[in-house]
Amino acid sequence: MPDTCNWILTRKQYNDWVNNDSSGILWIYGIPGSGKSVLASSIVDRLSSKSSFVPLLYFFCSSRNKNRRVSVHILRSLVFQLESQRPGLADLVEAAYKASTSKTADTFEQLWELFERMVHETKSLTCVVDGLDECLERNDEGHWSAHFSLVGLLS
Repeated sequence: MPDTCNWILTRKQYNDWVNNDSSGILWIYGIPGSGKSVLASSIVDRLSSKSSFVPLLYFFCSSRNKNRRVSVHILRSLVFQLESQRPGLADLVEAAYKASTSKTADTFEQLWELFERMVHETKSLTCVVDGLDECLERNDEGHWSAHFSLVGLLS
C-alpha cells in the first residue's frame, strides 16, 4: 500500500522535525501493533530518497532478535553508518580502535564515547530508532539509561 503512511506528511510535528524548526526529536508512540515500525520504515525510505547532505542513521530494534535489542549493537550500527556517510570521521574511529585493548572497540563505554565524539563533529544528522522500548531489558548490560542518553545526544 504505497500511500499508507502519507498522513504523517500533514502533521506539523513531522514537518517541524524534518525542517529542523523544532526539537531534534520526533517521538512516535502507540500501542503494540499500531504500525509504528511501518511508519518508521516509511520515514526512512522517504528521507533516504531525498537528496540531502545530512547523514541519515537508522536502527530497527526487535525483541525477537538479540542482535537487534542490545545497546552495543545499536551503537555499533550507528557508528558504522555515520562513518560510511562521513568519511572524514574515519580518523576518530581508527583512533578508538587503536586505543582499544581488543581487536574491536566492543564495550558499550568505548562505543558510546566514540559515537558521542562523532556526533559532535557532525553539524547535523537525522537518526531514526524504531522500537527503542523493546531494548529496555534488565540484562542489557545495565544500560537502561543509555537509550535515554542516546535520545538526549541526538536532540
